[in-house]
Amino acid sequence: MTNLTRILCLAFLWIFFAASCKNKPKVDFFQLDLQNLEGVRVSQEDFKGKPMFVTFFATWCPPCMQEVPSIRKASAELGGDQMEFVMISEEKLSKLQRFQSRTPMDVTILHSERNIKMLGVFTIPQTYLLSADGEVVYSHTGFKDWSSPESMALLKSIANSNPVGELN
Repeated sequence: MTNLTRILCLAFLWIFFAASCKNKPKVDFFQLDLQNLEGVRVSQEDFKGKPMFVTFFATWCPPCMQEVPSIRKASAELGGDQMEFVMISEEKLSKLQRFQSRTPMDVTILHSERNIKMLGVFTIPQTYLLSADGEVVYSHTGFKDWSSPESMALLKSIANSNPVGELN
C-alpha cells in the first residue's frame, strides 16, 4: 500500500467517524453510578418517560457557574412535569451539598462516582437534551445562555416532544 493510499484510507475513516459521532450521540448517563445529594443511588427508572436537560459541570469551572442563573430560569419555567433538569459532577458529595445550599434552584444535582470521561465528556460544561424516550436530540459544549429566547424555544420544543432542530 502506498503512503497516499494509507493517508486517503485514514482520512476517509476519520471523516466517517466524525460524521457518525456528530449525528445523535448515545449517552448512558447511568453507567456513571450516580447518587443524589443524600447519597442514594439514582437509576434510569427515576427519569423514565420525561424529557431531560443534563449538564456536566464543576463548581470550580467559571463557564459552568456562569450558566447557573440561566439554568435556574429555564428550570423555573419548564421544570417539574415538563422537563427534568439534572446537573452531574464528579466533585465530592459534601462540596455539591454546599453548592446546593448556596445556590438554591429546582434542579436535581447528582454526584458521579465514576469519571465522566467514560462517556466522552472531556470539556465542561457539556449539556445534553434528551427526548422523553431517552434519545439525545441536542448537545452543546461550553457556555450557553439557557434562558435566551432561542434556547427556551429549543427546550420547549423538546419538552413538548416536537424538536425544532439544533441550535449552535
